[in-house]
Amino acid sequence: MKPVTVQIEINCPPHLAWEYMVNAEHNPEWLPNMRSCTWITDPPIRTGSRYDQVARFLGKDVRTSFEVTALDDGSLITITSLPGSSFPLTITREVEPIGDRRCLVKETAGGEPGGFFALAQAPMRALVRRNIALAYRGLKQLLETQVESA
Repeated sequence: MKPVTVQIEINCPPHLAWEYMVNAEHNPEWLPNMRSCTWITDPPIRTGSRYDQVARFLGKDVRTSFEVTALDDGSLITITSLPGSSFPLTITREVEPIGDRRCLVKETAGGEPGGFFALAQAPMRALVRRNIALAYRGLKQLLETQVESA
């Protein structure tokens, strides 16, 4: 599947968006259909850190293990699914400051699915884009609400 990129501006300090997004345990709070995320490795997060997640996708539980393959603390994290996961996937999340109180958050996701998912790449790509956009709208609302109430 060709990479899908979605971005959104969030009215919150960049460091708060970063700290929230890189902690996989927050994923069920902002990613639709995410059931659980659990760190396998101990903190702090670093290249080589791993976590397991369970998500609901097309009516099925999808289990995926991820490893942090690139990390530029405060601005970029890349996670890649490990062998044995539901399908190969690489996700890069970036946080770019727009002043002290706003940021641009971007996600690029891609991979080479097999089986049915390989046959349905065009609709899958559209579904992935829609799901990522929905997730980031939810993240925006969640973070902006936290900032307003602080």
